[in-house]
Amino acid sequence: MGVKIDGWQIHHLCFADDIVLIEQLTNRIGRLRLRRCGSTPALTIFVVYAPTSNYDEEEVEAFYMDLERFYREDHTFFKVIIGDFNAKIGPRRSSEERHIGTHG
Repeated sequence: MGVKIDGWQIHHLCFADDIVLIEQLTNRIGRLRLRRCGSTPALTIFVVYAPTSNYDEEEVEAFYMDLERFYREDHTFFKVIIGDFNAKIGPRRSSEERHIGTHG
């Protein structure tokens, strides 16, 4: 069941036939390209997992430079960046941190 694309098994996607490319650009940045009309890719979705603030500033800067380079080099009409930017997982430290759930 599902569709196999570039070694990835895709399940439960109504747009699976429109996937042009799935690739891992770095260990923190992935790219999904979709086409809509014709063969030209119409949408690129970058999926990212940014280094947390525990990482060295150089590593964080390198991540954002890579992301910017991949974004600029991509020539699809629409581009979306989604993911986890500089998040830390952990319990709430005070009762005033209501935006953080009880489990991080």
